[in-house]
Amino acid sequence: MHDVINYSIDASSPLIEDIGEKKEITTVVELKHIPFDVSEYTPTKVSVTQTTQKTDTITEEIATHIRQAYQKGYGARKIAHHLEKMGFCIPYYKVAYFLKKECTNKN
Repeated sequence: MHDVINYSIDASSPLIEDIGEKKEITTVVELKHIPFDVSEYTPTKVSVTQTTQKTDTITEEIATHIRQAYQKGYGARKIAHHLEKMGFCIPYYKVAYFLKKECTNKN
């Protein structure tokens, strides 16, 4: 469902720019408007090892994973989701901050 929300936000961005001075927006979204089937969504099981990190601290190991995923073109949300599957509990905003800090340090 998380992907549906992000897809909806991305798809609506151009429309929101055209709103102008309006103060209220009403939007109706039905299943037929979503470009993929969410009614039969079954999440895949993820095996988490015993080395699961319970903290949200970015260690050097996690930093390496973030850099590799970023080089593949993934954004902060996708990277955070990937880290969660790996057993690391790092929220996307921390990944985004880490990436911003990395880019600033390179310049």
